[in-house]
Amino acid sequence: MRQVFLSSCNLTLHVVVRRLCTNANVKWNSHKVRQTFINYFKKWNHVVVESSSVIAPKQSGMLFTSAGVVQFKPIISNLNVPVQQSRPMDSLGLAVSCQKCARVNDLNLVGKDRTHHTFFEMLGNWSFNGTMSKQTVCTHAWQLLTKIYCIDEQRLHVTYFGGDKQLGLDADQECKQIWLDVVGVQQCRLLVGNAKENFWSIGETGPCGPCTEIHVQLPDGTLSELWNVVFMEYYKHEDGSLQKLSATHVDTGMGLERLCAILQNEDSAYGTDLFKPLIDSCQKLTGSPPYEGRFGVDDVTGLDSSHRIIVDHARMCTFAIADGLKPGHQEAGHVLRKIIRRALYHVSLLGEPRSGVFPNLCSAVVDLYADTYPQLQSSRRLVDQVLVEEEKRFSGTLTKAKARFDRMQEPIDPEVMFLFYNTYGLPMEMVQNLAERRGVPFDLQEFEQRLQEQRRRSLTNKQKQQLRVALQQLELPSNTDDTLKHSTMETQTEDGSVAYQTACCEGRVLAILRSQTPVTEVTSDDQVQCSVILDKTSFYATDDGQTGDRGILRWREGEFLVDSTTSLEHVVLHHGRVLCGKLIAGQTSVHCLVDVNSRTACMQQHTALHLILGILRQHLNISTEQPLTGMINRQSAWIQFYSLQSVQSKNYLLQLIDKHANMLIEQNCPVITQIMNLENAKLLLKDDFPRVIDSKTKTIRLVTLDIKPHPIHQLCRAGMHVSTLGKLYHISPISLAEVNEGYSSLTLQDSAKIGLFVTQHRAMLSQSQHETFLGNYARYLWRLRRVACKFLMLHA
Repeated sequence: MRQVFLSSCNLTLHVVVRRLCTNANVKWNSHKVRQTFINYFKKWNHVVVESSSVIAPKQSGMLFTSAGVVQFKPIISNLNVPVQQSRPMDSLGLAVSCQKCARVNDLNLVGKDRTHHTFFEMLGNWSFNGTMSKQTVCTHAWQLLTKIYCIDEQRLHVTYFGGDKQLGLDADQECKQIWLDVVGVQQCRLLVGNAKENFWSIGETGPCGPCTEIHVQLPDGTLSELWNVVFMEYYKHEDGSLQKLSATHVDTGMGLERLCAILQNEDSAYGTDLFKPLIDSCQKLTGSPPYEGRFGVDDVTGLDSSHRIIVDHARMCTFAIADGLKPGHQEAGHVLRKIIRRALYHVSLLGEPRSGVFPNLCSAVVDLYADTYPQLQSSRRLVDQVLVEEEKRFSGTLTKAKARFDRMQEPIDPEVMFLFYNTYGLPMEMVQNLAERRGVPFDLQEFEQRLQEQRRRSLTNKQKQQLRVALQQLELPSNTDDTLKHSTMETQTEDGSVAYQTACCEGRVLAILRSQTPVTEVTSDDQVQCSVILDKTSFYATDDGQTGDRGILRWREGEFLVDSTTSLEHVVLHHGRVLCGKLIAGQTSVHCLVDVNSRTACMQQHTALHLILGILRQHLNISTEQPLTGMINRQSAWIQFYSLQSVQSKNYLLQLIDKHANMLIEQNCPVITQIMNLENAKLLLKDDFPRVIDSKTKTIRLVTLDIKPHPIHQLCRAGMHVSTLGKLYHISPISLAEVNEGYSSLTLQDSAKIGLFVTQHRAMLSQSQHETFLGNYARYLWRLRRVACKFLMLHA
């Protein structure tokens, strides 16, 4: 038998429900939906908290406010600080708000499906420090949906957390029983969820906990998440470990757009009063055919998708600019510019090009939301000015990009297509359209992989800042002594080949960082990534584009696997995990054992880049006013340079580099590294001396490939090189691409593997076949090395 809600406030609850409840035939406009939610929880003594900015605070580690809980994160994150001793907001017990949110992770899906939006409003209520029980929270959610909004109970399904062995957490049986015994949800509509679906966190780190979700069944039978209720009981660290919070908090969230679609009987939010007026305005401003609400394959012309993209982006841009964000080249500003340009591109698809469409549409957004967010009215002029200027800027950029693209010779490297997106800032759909026009393969999966790589680099920058703070707190006695990192010695093996070994080094463990937090010890049982700081090391830390060393830190009772080495503020950090034993800060001394094979491969790649750059300077007018950028690891290397003349006849130039470089390798010329006075270096290099050198520099490091009669000189702040060019085996550049006006990028594959591949396949040819190739032997080797590169990339 269904049990009633047992609490001292049971009678009051039903009084509130009767006062607020209306019949199921009521017309729910978005304003009424929003205000009903606020009023319901206000009557339950929740403090109404105004929406914070859609731009996330810097200390949050996010670009945009992605959920209503973001502004309350300081309250929840205080693991050991009493509520009254923290910020004023921390005195809150219960709160309710309608938060402006932005999410841009799945930008390419926005407008293409029914659910993704860049801007949305999050209805939410919160309980801090155990003010409200799970039972009360779940009951409130169910009563509001079924008695106030009058959604049929038979359409609602509920999920709860079923536990997770990896996290070490049991199923949330308390939550399960509340839904069954107190609220009265039928067993057949109560579903168990895993950690992926029913364990929620604010970000990669921070407060988290099991959640229960209420889903609504749509007319087509599918379930759509409507309301998420999170019981914040833990704090997740960067290594994935969970720490129990001193008090339990409750965070709930329900998207206004999705709720409006359900209450207004629409199959998506685009049919509600939050979007329909904007779509109508868009159609009038562009003169396009009427919007028909088609999705996927039914949207044959793509015009309906363009309408949705434009109006969605108009909402996001309007609120972001009104909250103070400006389009730019970094972080949130860069994302805003990308969204504006995507919208402008789709405006161009709806009709004849005309200026002012998007700024005028954003003005319509202000009109639509002015009553709810009065500050938009005062920002109307600012929004218009910013968007008009961006429209002009994009028009100029688009003209240059199209001209550059049309001048490119066939075949166009697919890598260049990504750089039109990354460098020129063209929307992905436009890049895809340009590629299709010229028959260039466009691999969406590869495109997404490159985007992920960019995101990983951004995370690295954030981690650097966290490390910097941690190092300041450690107050280390001195910087790391890494003078032995250049001590790589060559020895001759029995078969005549060259083997390398590094200098033996012993260092004492000064500190251990786990998730950028100092710890006293770490063991193999912990199975976590951490960073070890030594007083002395022979490991080379990533610098000047060359990837840091890998290897082992060994002591009597154990080993630490180093999978990467970096440095910050002259402190070398060995990143990895304990394989066996215990590592104790301030006590353990270790032997540094560098992975010689990995270092040797990096040395070969680094010297190979210097050789190729020297050859390129003979054929291209490479600017000394722009810094060189690149990356070197054990498998490949690339370098980007600025040339005052465009790269013509790309394949011919690659063959020329291949022939010249491998001829010099056979001569086995010495590679000399020396520290030189700045003035002497200027006299030696003359016009090739870089103009980007800091004027305060007194001495510089010069790497010379001692080729007679014209040696190749290159300034090099750091990095390692082989002793002679003969150690490079073979060089084969696999691509040379013009990536932007004047900028070109050259990529290399592992020279040792290519040399082995070429040798093996050359031996497979019979004498008669070899004679057939003899007349065009150089071209044969060129093609064979190209095959080697592709083969090795496919089988990496």
